[in-house]
Amino acid sequence: MEYVYYHLKTNSLSEKWNTAEIEDYLKNCGMSREAGKPSYVMTQPFLSVFPLNVSDYENWSEDDYDAYETNYIAVVSTDDYCSGPVKNEQIGYVLSGLEELLLTEVLEGC
Repeated sequence: MEYVYYHLKTNSLSEKWNTAEIEDYLKNCGMSREAGKPSYVMTQPFLSVFPLNVSDYENWSEDDYDAYETNYIAVVSTDDYCSGPVKNEQIGYVLSGLEELLLTEVLEGC
C-alpha cells in the first residue's frame, strides 16, 4: 500500500489552534484515537491525523503532542488529496473540513 503525506500548519510557530476543537472535529468525522498515540485514525479508507505543537515545522515527532495547543498537523493517507480528484469522499470530507475549521490549506509532504 502506498501512502501520501500532507500537513497543515499555522502561519507562524507562535500562532496556535485549539487542540480540543480539532479533536472534536475528528471524532465527529468518525475518526478514533489510536491506542497509545496522539493520532486519530480511520482504517477504511486509511487516514491518520496527528495534531502537534512543534517548535520546528521541519523537525517534529509524536512527542510534540499538546492537549491544549496545536500549530502543525501531520496527515498520512492512502488517497492523493492535493494532486487530483479525491478518490475517497470520506478523506476529502475530513481534510476539506480541517481546511475550513483552521482557515488554512492542506499541503503536500511532511
